[in-house]
Amino acid sequence: MPGALRERRAIIIQAEGEKEAAEKLAEAASILNRAPGGYFIRLLRSIPEITSQPGNILAFPLPVELKNLLGGLEAGTLKAFSQAIEEAKEAKEEGGAGEG
Repeated sequence: MPGALRERRAIIIQAEGEKEAAEKLAEAASILNRAPGGYFIRLLRSIPEITSQPGNILAFPLPVELKNLLGGLEAGTLKAFSQAIEEAKEAKEEGGAGEG
């Protein structure tokens, strides 16, 4: 019987912890909802945490407005934009190689 009592207490403690975590998440969501762009900023802050581990793939939705913006650009502009991104990556890699 003592084992069953201990297990019951453990379940109650776990449930209380989950309830507290849910309340904190709801509070955080409420705070983010009040700030314009709050969820997007939180998403951007999460990306380095997620991608810092090798082999992780990150897929996230983009606003429809971005598609409209990119759709209105000329092909040459998109190519220049892609090239600028690649150059920035290479410069970061070169700069990071000398550190450490």
